[in-house]
Amino acid sequence: MTVQKLLLEIEQDAISKNKETEKCRNLIKIAEVKRVNFTSYIDLISDVYDDEPRKESEQLQKFLNVTNKAENLRVAMEYLDNKGETSLLKQLVDKQKYSKNYLNREWAKLYYIVVKRAKGNISTEEIVQYIKKTNFKSIEMDILANIYQIYALLGLKSSFDIFQQSEQLKIKINQIRNEYIRQSFQLRMSEIDAYSALLGNELEKARKIALNVVSNEKLVNWFPMLYTSHLYSLAMSYMYDSYDAAVFYLDESLKNYKKMQIERAPHKIKEVEQTITFINNLWGKQTEEPKNIPEKIHFFINQGRLYEARQNLINLRDSQNGELSPFQLYYWGIAFNCEKSLERSYDMFHSQGNYFYAQLPLQKISKDKKYWEILRNL
Repeated sequence: MTVQKLLLEIEQDAISKNKETEKCRNLIKIAEVKRVNFTSYIDLISDVYDDEPRKESEQLQKFLNVTNKAENLRVAMEYLDNKGETSLLKQLVDKQKYSKNYLNREWAKLYYIVVKRAKGNISTEEIVQYIKKTNFKSIEMDILANIYQIYALLGLKSSFDIFQQSEQLKIKINQIRNEYIRQSFQLRMSEIDAYSALLGNELEKARKIALNVVSNEKLVNWFPMLYTSHLYSLAMSYMYDSYDAAVFYLDESLKNYKKMQIERAPHKIKEVEQTITFINNLWGKQTEEPKNIPEKIHFFINQGRLYEARQNLINLRDSQNGELSPFQLYYWGIAFNCEKSLERSYDMFHSQGNYFYAQLPLQKISKDKKYWEILRNL
């Protein structure tokens, strides 16, 4: 199959769906004299198959099999990661590792790590070590390697200051010629900025960053994972201030993930659903007993069923060799009215650089204790 034949096939699908065919006809004319641009093709199939995500993926795969434009294949790697199409990305990476084009081979080298991270087949420490020892010559991969290093260090709860590194990367990103890659990397930096602001409990800052992205709904078609990540950050920025706003944006992110027929969707859906349960419990809105053990404990506490909460906490502690997470220590402190546990919870969150969740135990510590904590951290 050629690109022209593929476009003719898409045109027939558009006609059968009573959809506008001008974009398709224009691309058919372009294909007669030169190679079709990847983003133009994506724009076309997004319109024609907006109600058929599987068909859209099939037509994308067909294009990747027939296009001979090296840049198209490089842009496709970033696009597939943005779409959460991990299996299709792996197929493309496996082919491009042996490409005649040096740039494509270099890009495939880094996106191979991206695939392993998405599948959970590489540790955060391994990502950091790989990036440190690998020299990327293209500006795009040098930037992306640095972005993934920041992702990894944030995952490790490193105390390093990312501000200077982020600002330097933003300047370099502006030098990227390809519009799609440039915008995608800008959104990746925005994602990092929003998450960092949340960790620092800078809620207004996080909200402003996330809103700047979420207010542009067109981005959801081109960058669905990054767009939805900003929805999640926006929701969390309202966690302490507005139950309605927090749940509204979480519901919106949940809808997006449910539309994505991809491998990573179930994990993301579960994560958002657990966050909704947590916020429901936090605001005393949870009506059904959760299946998740920590949130079941949270639910029992809110219901005044302290005996059940305490028994579950003891069982949880024993099953974890006596170790409790900062969240579980927070629940323990409330259930057993134990300020030492609340202080330990606060210290653990604080040592991880997570000042956002550190507010949970801090709100439960008595006023005298709160004053003592403030003094202690001056």
